[in-house]
Amino acid sequence: MSSEKKKSDVNIKAMTIRELKQIRNCQKYSGIVIKKMDKHLTFRWSCLEMLDKFVGRYKNSLLGKWMTSLNDQNCLHTDVSFYFIIFSPKINRSYQCTVTKVEKKYVLGKLFDIIPCMIKQVPEDVSIGSEVTFKFVRAEFKGKLAMLSGTFDGFVEAS
Repeated sequence: MSSEKKKSDVNIKAMTIRELKQIRNCQKYSGIVIKKMDKHLTFRWSCLEMLDKFVGRYKNSLLGKWMTSLNDQNCLHTDVSFYFIIFSPKINRSYQCTVTKVEKKYVLGKLFDIIPCMIKQVPEDVSIGSEVTFKFVRAEFKGKLAMLSGTFDGFVEAS
């Protein structure tokens, strides 16, 4: 058996803050919470070489003020902004997903093109690629993976 790890077949699409805000604004009860936290960080001079390697990879995408040093201190100062994106579904709320697999008793789908969903009590005319809504019942966890479970609520009308 090969010592190499098998590459996962799961493709996760990275979403920007703008895309998440659009989802949150379009879907009143999307469950998405976006928090911004500003933090002032201080590093000792002994960390400069490591920071240069780490930050150097991202310096083209960094916006805002660059790191500064103060004359009377032997450390480096910088201000950093972090975005925390939290998805917090509420029981019995409806969420919209895209169907990815159809079985006899249930369908599988993706919420926000990322979070897997299992929907029960689905009519027979549901097909792969259909946009449906479901009422959230519970979340199931296997290790670090989560799957939402719910019951069919309706079809999403094309706008």
